[in-house]
Amino acid sequence: MPKSNANAAAAGSLPLRSRTAARTASDGTGSLGTVSEDVIRTDDLVEGDAHADRGAADPSAVRADADAPIESSESHDSTQPTERLRRRDRLSKWDRPPEPRDWRYFVGTLGKILISAGLLLFGFVGYQLWGTGIETARAQSRLDGEFAALLIKTATIEPETATERPPPPRLEIEDVEDIPVQVEPALVEEPIVPVEQALPTIFEGDGIARLQIPRIDLDWVVVAGVSPEDLQNGPGHFPDTPLPGQLGNSAIAGHRTTWGEPFRNVDQLEPGDRIVATTPAGQFVYEVTGTQIVGPSDYHVVATTNPNIAELTLTSCHPVFSASKRIVISALLRPDLSDGVGLPTSYEADADTAAPGLSESGLPGEVVAEGPATAPPVEADLGGT
Repeated sequence: MPKSNANAAAAGSLPLRSRTAARTASDGTGSLGTVSEDVIRTDDLVEGDAHADRGAADPSAVRADADAPIESSESHDSTQPTERLRRRDRLSKWDRPPEPRDWRYFVGTLGKILISAGLLLFGFVGYQLWGTGIETARAQSRLDGEFAALLIKTATIEPETATERPPPPRLEIEDVEDIPVQVEPALVEEPIVPVEQALPTIFEGDGIARLQIPRIDLDWVVVAGVSPEDLQNGPGHFPDTPLPGQLGNSAIAGHRTTWGEPFRNVDQLEPGDRIVATTPAGQFVYEVTGTQIVGPSDYHVVATTNPNIAELTLTSCHPVFSASKRIVISALLRPDLSDGVGLPTSYEADADTAAPGLSESGLPGEVVAEGPATAPPVEADLGGT
């Protein structure tokens, strides 16, 4: 027998690891790497050779092993190849057949639309209740600085007065409520001798007064005008009514909800409560005389009925979160606690945003002296929401 055949026969009777080493040694071309590679990658073949050896000795064992489940190295290692096969067998979204459009499909689509609409409405309500207040706070911060600079600028102007009555001492806001209430209203309604007031030129949107009500902790800069854009910056003054501190009925509107809600708690005011209005002409103290609820068209409440006294009217929507009615707070000036009262003046608002019943006299932005404002048509709408 040739030497190579003898080596092969000898190798066939050896286990796989020995045969691999023998085969490597017989041809003389193998290396240590080759032996290691064969040994590492075919552990399961060793078991196969063992089965073959047992089969030669006992054929029934082969049949029993054939009936037994075959375990592969893949099953021992992991199930990842199976998972990869399953993923490859899956259809992509674009290759899948369309879902049946029965009643479930339409109900599901309607539900998605309603959920989206609800989220949008929730976001809008959140912006109206809180987001608008942030914008108003920024506007008030700007107006506060501008109004403070205006007071400093007009403090050096000394107007000629029609009376020599010395001005009352400047009151601190925390002390206003401690002053006794006027016992005789008739004394307040006595004719007031007006004085000349030093007032700057007023444009719509300018800060014209600081309104303070200690009872409800209110402190806001009032802007000129009652258009929606003006009321977004704070309480707004009706352009066709006198300014605070002047003869006639000075009217101011403000929001009770959204945009900072400056007049949210005006319904808590009671007769005798004090309202302080500070303008470039001085400080003016009013006393609340009453509250009434009117319709949105009852514009007569902001009209001047007695040109010889100084009144202040605050208006806003009523009840809260509704615009069906208007709440009106009326107040009278306390001359003994206020600076000199002036004649009524007016200013022009933009034609597109003017308040109902706005007087057409005077140039835009010009402060002119005129008579007390009269009641405009009843169908005009009151400001404030």
